[in-house]
Amino acid sequence: MLVCYHNMQTRMSLTAPQSSLSVPLPPRIPVRAVYVVAALLIAVLFLGATTVLLKWREDTLQAAEKDGGVTALILAEQAERAMQGIDLVLTDIERYARTQGVSTTQQFDRVMSTRDVNEMLRHRMVGLPQVHGLAAISLDGYIANSTQYWPIPSIDVRDQSYYQTMMADP
Repeated sequence: MLVCYHNMQTRMSLTAPQSSLSVPLPPRIPVRAVYVVAALLIAVLFLGATTVLLKWREDTLQAAEKDGGVTALILAEQAERAMQGIDLVLTDIERYARTQGVSTTQQFDRVMSTRDVNEMLRHRMVGLPQVHGLAAISLDGYIANSTQYWPIPSIDVRDQSYYQTMMADP
């Protein structure tokens, strides 16, 4: 029923005509059911996202482990090459001492304490960026030559652990 006021004095009453065709209204869905479905949907989405994140985490850890192994291998190879370089220098110095006829401690001190040997040590060290100094140490525990000094001061290294280790297992 529609009520219309016209000029504030006349009141008209209209009614809507009744149709013989009526459209049925859809059944009402309870609000609780909507909340339950929404909560289930959120839970499914949360579980899916968690599963994806855990898979990504596992893949990342496996990739990092693989990369770590590769890095360790590269570092090991680099360390081996560095040690080979140092070994070649030491072998070269030993060969030089043999060609000079060094067979006693006095001959070692005489031959290895020269300026020429100091220059040779400095020259050999150029190709070894990981080496900061080379020294020839006599059996009595004094430095015969070193790339750190010229002229060589009298430095006693008998109390140093590296000297004691060398003397314990020559």
